[in-house]
Amino acid sequence: MSQIFISYSHQDKNYAHKLQEHLLKKGFEAWVDDRLEYGSLWVEEIERRLRSCQAFILLESPASKESKWVKKELLLAIKLNKPILPIVLSGEPRLEIIDLQCFDAANSRLPNKVFFQHLRQLIPIKSVDDVNSGEKEGITVQVSGDVTGNIVIGSGNTLSSAQTSSKKQVISEKTKILGEIKIWKEKVQIEAGKLWHKLFVSHYAKSSANKFPTVHFHFLRLKWAAFFLGIMIITTIGAAAFFYITPPITRFVRLSPSGNADGLYIDEKGITMSLIPGGYFTMGSEQGNNDETPVHVEKILFNYYMDVYEVSNAAYSKCADAGACSAPSRVSSSTQAFYYNNPTYKDYPVVNVTWEQAKAYCAWRGARLPTEAEWEHAARGTDARRYPWGNSPAPNEDLANYARGDTSAVWMFSRGKSPYGLFNMAGNVWEWVADWYANYPGNPSPSAEMKTRVIRGGSWQSGEETLRASYRLWKAPETALNAIGFRCARPAP
Repeated sequence: MSQIFISYSHQDKNYAHKLQEHLLKKGFEAWVDDRLEYGSLWVEEIERRLRSCQAFILLESPASKESKWVKKELLLAIKLNKPILPIVLSGEPRLEIIDLQCFDAANSRLPNKVFFQHLRQLIPIKSVDDVNSGEKEGITVQVSGDVTGNIVIGSGNTLSSAQTSSKKQVISEKTKILGEIKIWKEKVQIEAGKLWHKLFVSHYAKSSANKFPTVHFHFLRLKWAAFFLGIMIITTIGAAAFFYITPPITRFVRLSPSGNADGLYIDEKGITMSLIPGGYFTMGSEQGNNDETPVHVEKILFNYYMDVYEVSNAAYSKCADAGACSAPSRVSSSTQAFYYNNPTYKDYPVVNVTWEQAKAYCAWRGARLPTEAEWEHAARGTDARRYPWGNSPAPNEDLANYARGDTSAVWMFSRGKSPYGLFNMAGNVWEWVADWYANYPGNPSPSAEMKTRVIRGGSWQSGEETLRASYRLWKAPETALNAIGFRCARPAP
């Protein structure tokens, strides 16, 4: 049985096949449902594959969000507590997976190595890259070409070689053979299922010319199906009435039980914000720079909301299109000549904007830039943690985008979220806040007060030290760089 179930929309089938072939080459068994003929066994086969898989890969795109079958497969995977690995081809992740680590696959590229490391932790398996030399019992396959000797396919998914004169070429041949064998294995399983279908249940199936899936239930199943269909219709009508009758300002959505924040708030521009409760928190650090001292207790008087994600290119362009915001000073990023208003990077943070431009955008949304105290409180919570994710582990490529070549999508690095569910409070881009830069009260050191604005959070080009939640930096308010962005805040009703 396949180890990995790939859930996808029909529009993304080319990428699904590309991913499946790559997984096969790495020694995994991945299954997609396009080889099935619609009929009475179609649903049963999907459910059987999903229940037996060790990992569930969701190919996320606008088309998959609209697919009823992808939704059903995802809900069943959640119900069965299957490990879910979302790969985002385009658009933003759906709410059901907002707490999960998402992997970027824009432009149909394969996920990064972190994805395959996670997969290998879920499914311990040796790939052809981990092959050790030495003979193992198995099937001997004669290799033609420049490589002399045999390749032996051992137990499980391990390959080994004997009597080879070119290790590099042998590994290449092993990869090809392993992939072909597993593809034929899948074909045999499907053909066996078709034969069983024809011999024993053909009298239940309709003509295969029917292009729509035909699922046959006995009478009891039919009654239950009608019951649940009625419940779904009532629920859908109720949800539609709620969103059309209730003003946008009151759309308040609770996080899943695993979330740490009290709730999510969706403002009238469709931007998701997280509730940050007011109260006392520790600000500053004795282990940082001088301007982070003295450590003191700050009080946030009121509850407030802050954007879950940094402001994206797509969100900012709506303000510019409405005439309320001016365009960024440059359309490029560090590595991309066409970055702003490029659909490929619509979910990436807007950069090259000044403090005034950031302020104007937030005002357009009926919001404002967060104060420096609000920003640090949202980043570290009430336990004075060193980083948004805690005091440990130290920053790594699974937690934040730093010391790299450019920005990443605003919804990436979910493992590095703050206590209130905010993404990229460490790394990706520096973020403008409302305050002028000044020393904390009680710090006698001179500073360039009332001339520069504070930026927080570190960026893609920063070092590890800048990712601390208490780290401070400043820039002139007219500065517009490809490593500075922002997010907005607003008082809670």
